Amino acid sequence: MDVAEIRPHIGREGITLLGAREHTKATEKYIDVVFSYPGQRDWNGSVPYYYRRTALFLETPEEIAAHLEKTYAVLERGTRRKWVNRERRLWNREYQDKPATQKVTKSFFDRLLNLRWNFTDSDLPENSNPQRRIQDIKDRGYTIATRQRHNPNMSARIMRTSSALSTSVMW
Repeated sequence: MDVAEIRPHIGREGITLLGAREHTKATEKYIDVVFSYPGQRDWNGSVPYYYRRTALFLETPEEIAAHLEKTYAVLERGTRRKWVNRERRLWNREYQDKPATQKVTKSFFDRLLNLRWNFTDSDLPENSNPQRRIQDIKDRGYTIATRQRHNPNMSARIMRTSSALSTSVMW
């Protein structure tokens, strides 16, 4: 999908389309965006429009534009804060009596609740298998986009980044 096909169907201010990308191995397609809100910090992320785990299969520019506008509204500060607080309470209740060894995935989820890009090598909890933790979260119905980016805090390596955004739970 070319973002130039989607732009004419976006009817609200504050949505900047950066590009479209695919994760072919996982059968996922995303639109990279910046959402700008008055008086708030911008949200820079990837919005899925084709994601088999949550049965999201949008094909037309009109469908994708409507989905982006809905996502923009969901990520507005008040709505986002309510969702984050609800999910944090849910995970806290579930893990309150578990031993520390079973709280490994929760520590990843807690960090991803910032709904920002996070480098696996510097932002997420230290773990020998971070992909497994991310997979565990996806298996619970959350949508997590990953992409390769250079981490300016590390040597000139390309590191995988992650951002948590739940289409299935937020809507």
